[in-house]
Amino acid sequence: METLAFNWANGPSILHMLVEHLQIVAVGVGFAILTGVPLGSPSVSTNVWRASCSTSLPSS
Repeated sequence: METLAFNWANGPSILHMLVEHLQIVAVGVGFAILTGVPLGSPSVSTNVWRASCSTSLPSS
């Protein structure tokens, strides 16, 4: 019961901190995408090329 009373009394502050947390997480995920996609794209395209070459080789 004390938890509910605390949440009710501090609702605006909790909501403000929740929004702030979501903004920080969104910025972090954005940076991760901006750095991870360019670094990972050459690796993926190279592996796709290797996979297509290995599947087209005749087996002996």
